[in-house]
This record gives sequence, structure tokens and C-alpha cells, in this order.
Amino acid sequence: MNKKIGIKILAIGIALLLIGGSALAQSPTLDESLFGRGKEVLGLLSYSEFDKAFAKAAFKGNISSDDFASFIWENFYDLFSGTVQKEVSVFCYDGLGWTLYIPVLTPSGLHGEVLTLASADGKSFSGYGCVDLTAMNAAAQSCESVIWNMPYAQDIVIIQTDE
Repeated sequence: MNKKIGIKILAIGIALLLIGGSALAQSPTLDESLFGRGKEVLGLLSYSEFDKAFAKAAFKGNISSDDFASFIWENFYDLFSGTVQKEVSVFCYDGLGWTLYIPVLTPSGLHGEVLTLASADGKSFSGYGCVDLTAMNAAAQSCESVIWNMPYAQDIVIIQTDE
């Protein structure tokens, strides 16, 4: 009788682990309007409008606009040397939170600056960073959930007409 009870308890335990594991694996809902806000932040930064970019990002948490501006100046070069692209971007969920990756210039090859905007809750930005295209592609391949605004296809030229 004890063996049957032990097996039932083990079966219930495994079932609970599987149910709990699948609940943990689900990413929080993403407010896809963050794609547009992130691209607006990138555009404002390209014009050195740091205060407006900071206000548009509306970071949650203890983030100062001075630290944000200093980080951008210290970590980005391409941002100030040409027209930024606003088409390609991707949100990746790594089990802890969402990260929006926005290449500064039209992606070509494996190198190039990428603005990252973190979102712990999928509803607001909570952090920022800078990586290269290699790191962005690695994240897109390894994360639990990936949502492309417009997929990055290396070696494919995107032609846009003037409006």
C-alpha cells in the first residue's frame, strides 16, 4: 500500500512540476506599442534630443536622464553619423524580461551598433544598453520568445522609395 501511495505522490509531483514549468516558460504579454516608442527614442537620440528621448522612453525605476545621455555619448558613434534606420527591430524574451533590439543603421554584415531597451514587465521600459548585431542575432536565436517588427535578413537589400 505504501508503494502505491508513493507512486501516486511521485506522479502528482511530476504533474505539478510540468504544470509549473509550463507556466514559468510563458513570457509576459508584450505591449507591441513599445516597438514604436523605441524607434521614436532612437530617432530623438540621433538628433541629440536626449531629454525628449528620455521622456519618450518613460523608464520605470531609478534611471537618471544624465546617466542615460552620458551612456549614449560614450557608447554610440553611428547614431550621430548618419540617418538611423527605423524598420528592423526585435523583442526577445529570455525568461527574465523582454529586450528590444534596434540596429542604429540598416544592418549589413555582423557588425553595427544596436540600441537595447529592456522591459521587465512587457509594458514599459526599465533599462537600456548597447550591443552589436552579432549579439542581437544570438539573442534572437536563443531566447524563449522572439517577436520581429521586421526581420533582419543578412545579405538582402531593402529598397524604400521616397515619399
